[in-house]
Amino acid sequence: MRRAFRAVLRRRRVALVTVAAVAMASLAATSGVAASAYARVMALAQQPSAPAVVRGNDWYLRASLTAGAPETSFRFGLPTDHPLFGDWDGDGKATPGLFRNGTWMLRNKVWGGSVETTVEFGRPGDIPVVGDWDGDGDDGLGVFRDGLWLFDDNRDGATDRMLRFGRPTDTPVAGDWNGIADASLADLPGLRRNGGWLLVNQAVAGGGRGVSFTFGAGRWQDGASADQIGVVRGTDWLLRNSHSGGPADTTFPYGQSDDFFLTWGGAAQSLSQPVRHYTYKVGVKGSVNSSLQRFADLARETLNDQRGWSLGRHIRFSRIYTGTADMNLWLATGEEVAKADPICDEEWSCRVGKNVYVNIRRWNNGTVTWSPRPIKEYRQYIFNHEVGHWMGLPHSGCPGSGAAAPVMMQQSINLYGCKINLWPTHAERQKAYDRHIATVSGATATPPEAPASAEAE
Repeated sequence: MRRAFRAVLRRRRVALVTVAAVAMASLAATSGVAASAYARVMALAQQPSAPAVVRGNDWYLRASLTAGAPETSFRFGLPTDHPLFGDWDGDGKATPGLFRNGTWMLRNKVWGGSVETTVEFGRPGDIPVVGDWDGDGDDGLGVFRDGLWLFDDNRDGATDRMLRFGRPTDTPVAGDWNGIADASLADLPGLRRNGGWLLVNQAVAGGGRGVSFTFGAGRWQDGASADQIGVVRGTDWLLRNSHSGGPADTTFPYGQSDDFFLTWGGAAQSLSQPVRHYTYKVGVKGSVNSSLQRFADLARETLNDQRGWSLGRHIRFSRIYTGTADMNLWLATGEEVAKADPICDEEWSCRVGKNVYVNIRRWNNGTVTWSPRPIKEYRQYIFNHEVGHWMGLPHSGCPGSGAAAPVMMQQSINLYGCKINLWPTHAERQKAYDRHIATVSGATATPPEAPASAEAE
């Protein structure tokens, strides 16, 4: 009863104020302490969302939907973590959390410090989504994986249910879209697709699709009675008070263009969309003696790893199965690689235009320079190296004996005194950021043309 009532309070509906007041009067007759606790929860629940940004690993929080300096700031996590907010303990208040390659790290206080709860749920490359999935008054964990939603209601690391809703290229959001004052109803999935919104307006288990409309291109924002929508464009927050297209009801600037944007406070959290969104296809060339599914799984994990070309959360790579992709990943025989371009040969992997050819010989056997390391790491290096060419980065050399080798160095052939390294260095990530992110405004952009030239591994 206590948890169910708290869930009702958390939903912040004006219609609930009278119901809450009656229930609190009854509680006050028997327990002043309990009534006081519920009064605090109700006060928190009635608060609207407020803006927050994360810059590196510094969090800056405002207390109102207005421009101005942050009222609260703290440091938490790593710059490559995916920041989020959630009500982890059911007290009606959203507090910080992090998602790091399948690991959730949560705190119950709105300031920095050590992680209080750690949960393993999801995989590298998943997109984290937070919501009160079962209506019990505290938030559960969720991940979106190429159109598949997985929900962990009580943050124990186990999948309580799954839902197929959306496309791999969609961006997931979550909220109480229907606004029904019933604690048995939970937060529901939603999608952002090409500037439009697709919202589920029935229970998660049903998976039905509700209203759809177009409004801007960017992020979402929690509202007052039912959860509502909004976008961040550049540094301007544009908030809409109804589930329909139209002009913004509230606008204000807050943050910097390369910040990660969230909401916090008494209402539910939100999360940023990637600035760039690239698609890729996976296939084979020739007769290869290896699993294409394993190839595809590792490609997905590597491309969206926060240490790699996703640049911490700014770029998202999604596999598609039909239509034209931005990039094609081929698991190919040496003979097929050599046919791709005169610069390619039968021994090494190669990138030609938007086609990345991973040589099956290297995929299966690795190289002498990488022999001390697991074959999985070498395969991830190949993805990072060849996709780095697709992103416009040329080969580079060893910066000095004992230094970490740049991922764009031909580590398969010779390390030249450098140490093996499978992830882009800071300098390489900065080059990719300057090319793919710095000049982009909005959440979706046409990718720059991949260089027409070819590079052999």
